[in-house]
Amino acid sequence: MADPHHSRRTLVTYALALGYVVIVAAGLILTLQDHSLTSGTIMSSLGLNLVASAVFALLFASISSRIQERAFMESVADKFDDLSTRLTERMSEREKIFLPSGSYLPSEGFDELFNRDLTDSLSSTSFYGFKGPSPRYLPGRLRTSPRHPHLVRVCMLDPSLEKSVSRRASDRGSRRNLGINPVPRLVEELRDELLMSVVALFDCRHFCPIEISYMEDTAIYRVELFDDSAYVSWYHGPESSGRKFPESYKFPPGSLQYETMKMDLNRRSEICDKSIVFNSRHVDADLIAHLHQLTDRTVDGTDLAAWRSQYEIFIARFISYLGGLRT
Repeated sequence: MADPHHSRRTLVTYALALGYVVIVAAGLILTLQDHSLTSGTIMSSLGLNLVASAVFALLFASISSRIQERAFMESVADKFDDLSTRLTERMSEREKIFLPSGSYLPSEGFDELFNRDLTDSLSSTSFYGFKGPSPRYLPGRLRTSPRHPHLVRVCMLDPSLEKSVSRRASDRGSRRNLGINPVPRLVEELRDELLMSVVALFDCRHFCPIEISYMEDTAIYRVELFDDSAYVSWYHGPESSGRKFPESYKFPPGSLQYETMKMDLNRRSEICDKSIVFNSRHVDADLIAHLHQLTDRTVDGTDLAAWRSQYEIFIARFISYLGGLRT
């Protein structure tokens, strides 16, 4: 079967050739009608016309090439603008996936911007997730929040794991310039802080269910998850060394960090062997039994009272600070 495109090109070529032949023949016939013209005159006229045609062709080629060049450059510019726009849009989409929507510098005291943003997220969330070594500030945040989530899920350092507790104590010792080896006193302080935090979390059970999972933790970062944001604090960031509060970053839903951290938190809670959920039906006896099982040591009401008193002293300044943020 013949190619229709080839046939069309052949037909156009024959049509153009026939047109040229007819025009040349007609021109010669009309020229020969003037019997007064000599062959020299005709040749002279043909020469002049050839010169004029050459000049015209040169001018036409120059003008048309400039027009074509301009049209080509405009076409390239349009294509480049289109590609630039698409690239910018693609980079913006990638930025939302990988880059934080906010950042907070490390500090020695409470950072106003970080705590204000986190407090705003807490006041409008249905879920509060925490993963990190110690949730010591979390109960204070819940107590001062004008609105409480439906569930608090905490993955914290298991106080019975000697190596993990020693590793975290070593980090704190380095920050306080006490050397790189964990000081026994710091290990005991950290273990006592973790148990104090569990008691403080238990006392928040009337606000909403409190789910606690105990795990190994490398103490590299802390994450606090809400419906609208994930706040990741990097303990070993390049600017966090020697600072009480590390540098932190905020990630929106849909970002890699948010979705990864949320899934990791939920799965850790799901597969953890040591976990418990406190709600408003639980009493101190349930907490005492849980702490005894967790630490394999005798715990009584006196211990609970001591931890509660200790927590009130620890959290008083932070609660006062959060109250000042709302004014």
